[in-house]
Amino acid sequence: MTHPPRPGYSLPSRGAHQGPWATKVGPGKLLEMVRDRVIHRSQIGRRKLDRAATRRRLDEALLELGRRYRLALGAGQVQVPDDLAPAVEEVKSLERRLAAQEQDIADLEEEHPSEKRDR
Repeated sequence: MTHPPRPGYSLPSRGAHQGPWATKVGPGKLLEMVRDRVIHRSQIGRRKLDRAATRRRLDEALLELGRRYRLALGAGQVQVPDDLAPAVEEVKSLERRLAAQEQDIADLEEEHPSEKRDR
């Protein structure tokens, strides 16, 4: 059972094509077009995955560089350039804050030892 079209709406005429696949193509050509599109999209996806992996490796390398610089700085092997002084101070401040938070946690754990510690 078909319903009549809504007022103000007309059904497309038979054979009318709309959208990106509007040209008349045979099933073989359509399949080829779809396959090409899938391949193209998968190539984009693969390159995005490669980019994400490279970004992770870069982040890890920068983290290691920073760690080594911090160790060299602590050993007095390097001087802090003036433009890096604020960043170094922020790192020191965060290290002090982290140490205080860890001590606070340790103190709280000692106040109420777990049952395993009581045995």
